[in-house]
Amino acid sequence: MTPELGFWRPAQHDLSTVLGRETVRPTSNAQKEIFSASLTDSDASRAYNHSISIFLEGPLDVDALYSALLNLLQRHEALRGVFSQDGEEFRVRETRVFSLPVEDYSLQTEAERQSSYQRLVRNELDHVFDLIQGPLFRAALVRLAPASWVLVFNCHHIVVDGWSLKIILDDLPRLYNSLVGDFQLIRALPLKKAASFVDYLEQAVLREKELGDDSSRFWKATFSDSVPLLDLPLDRQRPSMRTYESAREDYKIKRAVYERLKEMGARRGNSQFVTLLSAFSLFLYRITGQRDHVIGVPAAGQIKSGLAGLLGHDARVLPVRCQVDAGDSFESFSKKVGDRFFEAFENQWIGIPRLIQDLNVQPDPARVPLMSVMFNF
Repeated sequence: MTPELGFWRPAQHDLSTVLGRETVRPTSNAQKEIFSASLTDSDASRAYNHSISIFLEGPLDVDALYSALLNLLQRHEALRGVFSQDGEEFRVRETRVFSLPVEDYSLQTEAERQSSYQRLVRNELDHVFDLIQGPLFRAALVRLAPASWVLVFNCHHIVVDGWSLKIILDDLPRLYNSLVGDFQLIRALPLKKAASFVDYLEQAVLREKELGDDSSRFWKATFSDSVPLLDLPLDRQRPSMRTYESAREDYKIKRAVYERLKEMGARRGNSQFVTLLSAFSLFLYRITGQRDHVIGVPAAGQIKSGLAGLLGHDARVLPVRCQVDAGDSFESFSKKVGDRFFEAFENQWIGIPRLIQDLNVQPDPARVPLMSVMFNF
C-alpha cells in the first residue's frame, strides 16, 4: 500500500479559508493566465507540461526514495495544489496520496530499453493534467540495469516554474540522504526551511491589487505609439491557426566564448543576462530588418521577493521593447536594453490578458499575442 502524507496545518490568514482538508487562497495573475490557456484544449494544456529525467547510478533504496518524494510534497505546498472550477482559487490539500510506479526494463535488450523508456517519457509529455482534481505533480521510476535507474518527473507549469525545478533537484537528494543516513552529505548539503507558497501567494495577490494600476500606466506609456509586430523569416506559409507543434534545437557554446561574453559584459557594467538579451535583439534586427520589436522575458518572482527557496509558479512574462538605433554602439545599446528590462521588471504587476486589453492588441489566431519570441537565460 502507498502511505498517506501526514497532515499539514498552515497558520490562518485573513484571505484564507480552510475547507476540511484544504487551504484556499486567491490565485495570482500568473496562475490565472495559465489556467485560462490550459482550458482552451488538451494540446494547450500539454504545452505546459514540465517533464525531466534524473539518471541515477549505483545502489538505490526505492523505499527511501519514495519517502523522500512524500517529504518533498509535504515540504512544498504548491506540489499538493489544485484549482477551483473557475480558476479563481488555489487549493492546497493537507493530505495527499502519492503513487510511484516502478518499471523494470533491465532484462530487455538495449534497443528495447531505449524504446520502452522513450515511450514512457512520451506518455508523460502527452499526459493531460486535471487542474481541478489533480494531482499536478507525478513521477515514475524506471530500472534500466541492476544499478542504473531513471526517475521521471512530470508536473504542470501552473504549480511549478523553472526556478522551482531547480529547488526540486536541490531538495530531493538532501531528503533522500537524510533517510539513508549519509550524514557526511547531510552536513555538506544542509536542508533549509522551505518558504511557504500559500503565505507568499496571499501577499503577491495584494501587491497585484495595489500596484496593478501603476503598472498599467507604465505599459500604456511604453507602447503609446504602437505595438510592433515581429515578422520572422519563414520557409513556409504561416498556418491560419497556431498550433503547439514544436521541436528543440540544441547548440553548445564553447567555454572560451562563454567566458569572453562574461568578460565583455562585466567590462561594460552589464550582467551576462543583459549582454545576451542585447545580442539576441540585434540578431532579430539582423534577420528581420525590424529595428523596433518586443521580446518576451520570463521573470521569476522569487528574485523580487528574496525567497530563493520558494517553490510554486511565480513567473511572469515581461514584454521588453527593444529599439535599435544605427548610431548606437553595443555598449550604449545594451545599456538601453538593460534599462528597459529593469523598468519592465518593476512593473510586472498586471497579467498579460489585462495588458493586451489595455494596449488594444487585436487578436490574431495565427500568432501569440504581443510577443512572438521569448528569451530565457
